[in-house]
Amino acid sequence: MATIKPKPYRHKNGWRVSFCFFGKKYAKYVGQNEQYAYFFQSKINHIVLQLRYGFIELPQANIGDFVFSQVIKKPSAPKPELLQENISVKEFINECITDAREYEDNSKKTEIIHLNHLKKYLQHCKKNCFLKNIDVEFFIQYKKFRQKQSVMAKTINKEIYTFRKFFYQAIDKKYIEENIVEKIKKDKEDGSSNIFRTTTQIKELLAQGNYSEKETKKIQRYRYLDFEEINQFIESTKKRMGINHWIVPIIIILSDTGIRRSELLELTWLDVDFDKNILYIYSNKQSKKRNKIRREVYITQRLKSTLQRQKEVAKERWVFPGPNGGKLSVNTLRTAFLKVIKGTDYEGIGFHCFRHSYVSILAEKGVNKQVIGDLVGHTSQEMTEHYRHLFPGVIEEAVKRVFG
Repeated sequence: MATIKPKPYRHKNGWRVSFCFFGKKYAKYVGQNEQYAYFFQSKINHIVLQLRYGFIELPQANIGDFVFSQVIKKPSAPKPELLQENISVKEFINECITDAREYEDNSKKTEIIHLNHLKKYLQHCKKNCFLKNIDVEFFIQYKKFRQKQSVMAKTINKEIYTFRKFFYQAIDKKYIEENIVEKIKKDKEDGSSNIFRTTTQIKELLAQGNYSEKETKKIQRYRYLDFEEINQFIESTKKRMGINHWIVPIIIILSDTGIRRSELLELTWLDVDFDKNILYIYSNKQSKKRNKIRREVYITQRLKSTLQRQKEVAKERWVFPGPNGGKLSVNTLRTAFLKVIKGTDYEGIGFHCFRHSYVSILAEKGVNKQVIGDLVGHTSQEMTEHYRHLFPGVIEEAVKRVFG
């Protein structure tokens, strides 16, 4: 007669309840609240049992419509809001993460990272209240929690922006009536300590001011190297790690191409054209669409020799494979890099130092901003402004040419 489905099941971003009767399956979407899905399913199971044993007369209408109408009655106007507003913060975060995972662009990946930080905060303070009960104090304490982790104000502001966006989605879904995140003030960002400087500029800055350990680390992190310093760093890496260590060619490719760390980890031998001296870089950093965008980067003679030697070592798919032959992980790369810089004059720099150094060296040689942007994959005006300090005379020269 009837096979009872004991549990509801996930469907896209929500839940379905179902039952089988006389070999036919009936299912219905009941929303995004897991607790209500289980509640509806238990009532359905009960009604199906009553139908099976004759306690309820079989209806002449469609059996599915009958069962679901007995359980999921259409409420009056205010009731849907009362049902939906009882979603917990953890449930809402998981729902937002599920929504974000439908897209492959890096902005969505960043949003997922931000949401996971919020989940960690909930675990830290051991609370999981309803979304409707979240107040300004909740986010004030969240910001303090992140500040204790030495997270920069700029990063915290980005996280709050993400939360504001998803809280507007919560309003659309009738979980809440007001976006409380709008009341959270933006923290002042210390612009003086998060711009890239030369080694000399950093030494002068640190000598002038009485900076805390945290501020000093921030200043040292945003450093770019000139051509001579790049070569010194490569030689230093060879001496410290050994000339045949796998991180040596990675340092060279970062220095000679300015590619992002994420792009480096994705490199395969299909992306390397030794005949044309071209490296094909695929990235969705440049696009809000799901498809990755390809750009071409010139392979220097030093890099070509390095890659040819690397080809003899890494003969499978990945240009820079991990220890097990698969894709190299971020953690493995970071651990090795920290060993390279620990206790040296370069301690404190990150992978982005090589990207900024690549841009600065090209700018110093008079390469056009648009050409540099194409090489490193910049498409937005915002990123052009980020590197504006490398072209101090461009605007002045343009004005002089027109107005004298």
